[in-house]
Amino acid sequence: MTITAGIASPTPVVLASAAPYSDALCTTPASSGTFTGKIVVCERGTNARVNKGYNVLQGGAAGFILYNVAVSDLETDSHFLPAIHVNDPSSTIAAFVTGHTGVMATWAAGVLQPALGDEMASFSSRGPLGDFIKPDITAPGVQIFAGNSFQHLFDPVGGLGPNGENYQAIAGTSMATPHSAGTALLLKAAHPKWTPGQIKSAEMTSAVHDVVKEDGVTPADPFDDGAGAIRVNRAVMPTVTFDVPAVDYYQASNDPLNWINLNLPSIDAADMQGFVTTTRTAKNVTGKTQTLILSASGPSGSITVSPSKLLIPANQSATFTVRINASKLSDGQYFGSITLNPKAAGALNAVLPVAFNKQPSSSVSFTNECTATSLVVGTTTSCEANATNNTADPAHVTLRVHSQNGNLQLKNYSPATKWDGNGFIATATLSASLPPPVLSLDSPAGDPVVDLTSCGACLIPFSNGDEGLTNVALGHAVRYGDRTYSTIGMVTDGYLVVGGGTSADINYIPQDMPDPARPNNVIAPYWTDLTFDPAHGGGAGNAYVAMFTCGGTPCAYEFEWAGVPIYGTGQLRTFAVWMYMDDFLTVAAPGYTGDNNEMVYDTAAAGVSATPLNIGAEDALGLTAAQLGVDNTGTTAPAADGYYVVTGSSSPGGSLTIDYDVLGKHVGTSNLRALMDSDQTVGSAMILTTFHVHH
Repeated sequence: MTITAGIASPTPVVLASAAPYSDALCTTPASSGTFTGKIVVCERGTNARVNKGYNVLQGGAAGFILYNVAVSDLETDSHFLPAIHVNDPSSTIAAFVTGHTGVMATWAAGVLQPALGDEMASFSSRGPLGDFIKPDITAPGVQIFAGNSFQHLFDPVGGLGPNGENYQAIAGTSMATPHSAGTALLLKAAHPKWTPGQIKSAEMTSAVHDVVKEDGVTPADPFDDGAGAIRVNRAVMPTVTFDVPAVDYYQASNDPLNWINLNLPSIDAADMQGFVTTTRTAKNVTGKTQTLILSASGPSGSITVSPSKLLIPANQSATFTVRINASKLSDGQYFGSITLNPKAAGALNAVLPVAFNKQPSSSVSFTNECTATSLVVGTTTSCEANATNNTADPAHVTLRVHSQNGNLQLKNYSPATKWDGNGFIATATLSASLPPPVLSLDSPAGDPVVDLTSCGACLIPFSNGDEGLTNVALGHAVRYGDRTYSTIGMVTDGYLVVGGGTSADINYIPQDMPDPARPNNVIAPYWTDLTFDPAHGGGAGNAYVAMFTCGGTPCAYEFEWAGVPIYGTGQLRTFAVWMYMDDFLTVAAPGYTGDNNEMVYDTAAAGVSATPLNIGAEDALGLTAAQLGVDNTGTTAPAADGYYVVTGSSSPGGSLTIDYDVLGKHVGTSNLRALMDSDQTVGSAMILTTFHVHH
């Protein structure tokens, strides 16, 4: 893809990765004469696309080929020299140039071509965010024709291309955001009395659902595009809106277990083991009485809505109930939707995206296990139902187990009382769990630092390059302190806040751990005053995160600080943390114990002169830690290519255990249903066990 002039005559092609330049990403200006009269092939990632072309132009390049190492968006940038941008995830261009001599190339000048509009950009952030579907909606952000800011004569690459280009195609959230904001302004002008929540609702429920992922083929899911692609002409005339008053947001800030009940035009059950019920209230904004038919879409009928019909007078509201039942589904992430379809001709339907993640609860764990599930008539098997509190607060728990037909009989349950004919019930208040202590730092052989700097998609942006924190949402939970987490806060100053953090968790002065003061739940491979801010000697380094597989199974994430300067110095440090997934520990490597979170270093971290510096790890409350110690002399420096492994142990809170027997009374197949409710979990956990009774 290009809008620049073409290369009319066959011109030699060289790789930027080859000597003498040896910079596949073209991150630095080439020396004069390095590429005179040649077309240079550069990898996308790390620095700006136009900056790459500028850098090879300094070496005399006649042209520039930019290729994506993974299928991603293609941009028609205003380049400094003839350029084309291509998808080449298999690096076929680089392989061809490497495997042949005298490679030449030509290409024509750019020609206007139609392109697919509703395609997710690779740079677009994906959700979820905690217990919410994010993003809410997607808006055009690639190939947007927009004004180009004038650049200073002494900073020719500080903007978006050569000076004198007043308009060009621009890509980024900076393009999508004004599109959404402009839509909101139009809606406010058309409906002056609407609240911000109603405006957002109108944008979301009227969106279209033909968006595809960045490969241009796979349908996008709600964690890609939220409710779908924004459409101004539909958003201005919705049938109903959903709203969350400010007071509800305020009250919910300290009540995360009820976030699912906020009246948002979306639903996310982020942590459920059985079923959950919530409500939504729709307001009729058409000025006429509306009859709406309600329906639900979800895997295997897991999402239901009631009632099936709503009659809403003009300017009035009505409430409906949504139930998500994942008891018959395997663990995993699922998506669906709720549709409110008006019967009136010309009225627009409203669609609410639904997401739910079936998984064992990390707050109050629940199991129901039986020795056998195949019984001869008249024989019994022993079973055990257990709930264990893993939270820092007491948990009020109710366990219920029953069978709905006469093939089974529950007997000898203790301690519990009879419930629902053929079942029992038990309640208890379970004591709080203390954070598992961090026990030690050990130095066995471990994983190396895997260089992620060529992975543009792995780059972690910081809103503040000097004292910044970015919360990274993980697709697979990682394990720390014998608990699992799906969010990791990565701090510019060389440490992780496990579980995510806020600005209150940023401190360039390393703590002497343990310390109850924030930050807590810290893994600190190199806690000192580091900076990404060019104004303070930074700008060269970056932070990255990438997922790795073990035998084809996702097993670990690496968080890398690559070439990060110590504040006010030119000394660069490269180090990383490996965090392993719970799935890997419990499934791919059965019997494996411990967390095995590793802090690893390359040679750039040796001979440190950073002061003060600490290397260590701490638990969630700042009660236990293992560290090398805050050091003002530099003697705690890790060895080149060194490792430290963080180890911990489990310390759950109180538990409720019910032992019971199941008697096979009559031939047939029956389900035994075990349920657990707690004030520390969302919805009800439910485990179905199928029994076969035979002669």
